[in-house]
Amino acid sequence: MQIPEKQLLILAIEDYLRRHHEQELLNSINEAYADGLDPSEQVMLEGMRQHHRHLAATLAVGCVAIYNPQNNRLSRSDAPY
Repeated sequence: MQIPEKQLLILAIEDYLRRHHEQELLNSINEAYADGLDPSEQVMLEGMRQHHRHLAATLAVGCVAIYNPQNNRLSRSDAPY
């Protein structure tokens, strides 16, 4: 594969900048969550967990979600597995 030196340098710099940006973003996220959740976030998280458990239980009873790649959607099927 023949890549001109200038183009190779540009690709290397772009890759370095992308990785550097991703690392900065990860560091920011880690710093934001380093002290754990405050009480209001804990209440919200528990509510989301309960809601997710309810959704999972509702979907698991007698139906199957089927992915249709032609329209990029999930549809429900009540047919047995």
